[in-house]
Amino acid sequence: HGTFLADPPSKVEMSMREKETYRGEIIKKLQELWSQTNNSVYLSAAYFVPGMGGLEHIRREENSGVHVTIVTNSLSSTNSASVYAKWEKYRKKLIKSGADVYEFMLSAENLRAKKHGRARQARGFSVLHSKSIVFDDKISWIGSFNLDPRSAYYNTENVAIFESREFADKLRSMIIKDTETSWHVTLDSNGDPIWTGRRTGDTAPRTYRH
Repeated sequence: HGTFLADPPSKVEMSMREKETYRGEIIKKLQELWSQTNNSVYLSAAYFVPGMGGLEHIRREENSGVHVTIVTNSLSSTNSASVYAKWEKYRKKLIKSGADVYEFMLSAENLRAKKHGRARQARGFSVLHSKSIVFDDKISWIGSFNLDPRSAYYNTENVAIFESREFADKLRSMIIKDTETSWHVTLDSNGDPIWTGRRTGDTAPRTYRH
């Protein structure tokens, strides 16, 4: 299945053996779980920057029959425009690979909080902050690890892995629920991205081209 997040953030040329010295136990475990996956991956990542290694890995997964669903922040909901700019470099290629790509709506988190009766002060924006993955509807991954090169090579992170179909089913359902309050990003006939989704009160989906 190859390696995930294989390219380090540094521009310095180095051998594969040297690259391995930068990878901690978390990235090695992530690669192990990907290699054991046969059907589906549901991924909710606030700051998703897969790098060329991650992109090529997802392409191979889609080609081998493992379908990947990605939920990340939209430009309006992110609190890091620079990360979004880097995410944009991979988005079209991920969609072309066959992955389903969703970007979290500006108002989604506040609407969800209201639905569940949680008190929340009105604020200018809502941001997706989860870093969770479900592999084959049976293994769940939750932690501080952003799916980006910085977490892979620089940061100190923590991850918990749950081998429970019941837990995985609940987490997958939560990710799918977030897709309902996200923009589904697809490509038009010219290969340009379009955003489709419903806001509260919409009787039909709305579509944007920028």
